[in-house]
Amino acid sequence: MWECTKQAKITDRDFLVALSRRPNHDHGAKPSDAPKVAVNGASCDECGAAQKIPGTTYERVVIESACGDSGCHKIYGLYDPATKKYLGPDKAKRDRDEWGHALTNAWVAPDGQAFVSEARLIRFDRGIVFDPSDGDNYFPEGGGWLGNEVFFDYD
Repeated sequence: MWECTKQAKITDRDFLVALSRRPNHDHGAKPSDAPKVAVNGASCDECGAAQKIPGTTYERVVIESACGDSGCHKIYGLYDPATKKYLGPDKAKRDRDEWGHALTNAWVAPDGQAFVSEARLIRFDRGIVFDPSDGDNYFPEGGGWLGNEVFFDYD
């Protein structure tokens, strides 16, 4: 065992007990009954299929779907049904900065204000808050919240 763990002290047992009693993480957003959304230039059968993002007023919409030699993939856009607009920058210098397409392999916060994807902290109202990448290196995994979050997989 590491020497530093022997020196660790628990200062708030009640907090740890409360944390252990939080509901389990939701490991899969459920398909929703949200109506299909218009997608400009969409040519796939699944395009426009919307999925409500729990805790928010937003939806995740399939904007592209294709299959090839390396398998199938989907690209999603974050959509605001109130304004009928997609979230995120229209054009970004790096693909990584186009956070409006980042809700895959992502954990949505219990309060619905933000999500974590590829170790980036992204707020729905203002975009990327923290990105540990340096432009050349990035972290394809990582993130989450302490209980009650919702996980959005690649599909």
